[in-house]
Amino acid sequence: MRPVIGSLLMRAPIVLAGMYGAAVHAQQPDSLWSYTLKIAGDSNGSALPETTVRQWVSARRIRMELANAAMAAASGSYTVFNAADSTISMVIPAYQAVTVTPSGFALAMAKSARPKTETHLTSNSLEDLGPGESILGHATHHYRVTTVGTIKLTLGGSSCDRRVDSQTEAWVAPDIDQRAIVKPLVDMGMAPSDMVPQWDSAMAKLPTGIPLRTVITSRGTDRDGKALTVKRTLEYTALAHVPAADSVFATPKGYQVMDMRGDPSLLAAASSGTQFMDARFKVMCETIG
Repeated sequence: MRPVIGSLLMRAPIVLAGMYGAAVHAQQPDSLWSYTLKIAGDSNGSALPETTVRQWVSARRIRMELANAAMAAASGSYTVFNAADSTISMVIPAYQAVTVTPSGFALAMAKSARPKTETHLTSNSLEDLGPGESILGHATHHYRVTTVGTIKLTLGGSSCDRRVDSQTEAWVAPDIDQRAIVKPLVDMGMAPSDMVPQWDSAMAKLPTGIPLRTVITSRGTDRDGKALTVKRTLEYTALAHVPAADSVFATPKGYQVMDMRGDPSLLAAASSGTQFMDARFKVMCETIG
């Protein structure tokens, strides 16, 4: 049985900002949040591939960029989610091309890939470690959540049991209006409304704010039964609330646009996508972190 690294990494990095309560101010229609999130880690001391997430979030549009060594060939590519016309546009500078697909199709597939969870915990505690260091000019408070037990994942007709033995440390900035970052993600279907799993009562007790740094340590065994410790660090390296600009979300001039809305080939893609989800679920059951 493989260990799960904890509730933070069971969701995409785009919703990490939403896992620590709700703030009190709403997003202004003429503004957006811009941030960069760096994800690094190691497995028994050996470095894991590093990923950088850049995102611009407004009330109706979201732009996301992912960068890591495996995506070097697609350097500079980004995706725009537009609630106004229900589209997802992938901009690929290397080919000066843009693909446009209906957001409902892609988000429905993503939703269908979220497994149901059934958890049995023997330990789930929250520790207040006192004031933390200043990060990006924001005062933080330091917390630790320890979770031990098992979690059963079920997707379609498949299920598996994974061990939970993780420790999550978070440096939470209480002064940031993180609801403005998260609400558009939920509204557009890019993030679940239950940011904190109901079973993770300790995580749910964290106060309002945003985790500017999160360190997750998960312990378990590898395929050969040897002890294995996986450590992940997620840290915001930039975060700003700025006036909205259409240029952030615009399609570059001169790019070839491939509009796939209404394309019957998407039905075939849905069929192959089901096979992909089955394979992805297997990986979720067998891989740490």
